[in-house]
Amino acid sequence: YKIIKKLGAGAFSEVFLVQNRVTGVFDVAKIIETASLSGFEGEDIMNEIKTLAEMDHPNIMKIKGYYMTANHLYIISEYLSGGELFDRIIEAKNFSEAKAANVIEQVLSAVSYLHKHSIIHRDLKPENIVFESKNEGSLIKIIDFGTSKKIGKDQKLKNRLGTAYYIAPEVLTMLYDSKCDIWSCGVILYVLLFGIPPFNGKTDDEIFDKIKKGVFKFPEGGAKVSEEAKKLIARMLTKNPEQRPTADQCLKDPWFQRM
Repeated sequence: YKIIKKLGAGAFSEVFLVQNRVTGVFDVAKIIETASLSGFEGEDIMNEIKTLAEMDHPNIMKIKGYYMTANHLYIISEYLSGGELFDRIIEAKNFSEAKAANVIEQVLSAVSYLHKHSIIHRDLKPENIVFESKNEGSLIKIIDFGTSKKIGKDQKLKNRLGTAYYIAPEVLTMLYDSKCDIWSCGVILYVLLFGIPPFNGKTDDEIFDKIKKGVFKFPEGGAKVSEEAKKLIARMLTKNPEQRPTADQCLKDPWFQRM
């Protein structure tokens, strides 16, 4: 690989835009100092690598390879130049229903694929959804599988993981399965259409209290959102995960048909 430019840096890593000398394709190289990582951090990184290496879906970021030396871990992944969904929400304030449907349909397609492979993402949020390019109609990709988990049939997880606004109520009570990802998708769709989260607060504890109650309202005035869209959000934000639809059931919702 030929290094083109530095894209960023963290406490123990640097990220570069690189070009494959054979194919000419641009990729991203993340170089991590392994000696600086704690056991948990190293475990999260290897978990992400192994999960993504097995995945083959157009809306999931691809890892093309990884290499280890005595002091460094090199991860090569596809170059996604379109930026985070989060930034586009901030810029647009709220999406049209057609645009929101395009995004969330891709997210649900990826989630369906993950769940069929017995993988839960556990941290779905706009910051972990990126656009392949800046072009209109660009594909979106789910990234950051550090907290993902492969689970067995009927297995329940107990670790409280996720980001405050998007975390499902059953995760807060620490007994959950793949349906927690559907809740997160419902929150994302709400944010796309209304520009604010359905469960808000000044502190995480305040947000968590509202999520545990599972009661939310749609804003009055502002963006006009169809009843079909609101009904889908309500289905995805069903407090009881057993009554919450699967990703495939969401994709068959009438709202997508009329979009």
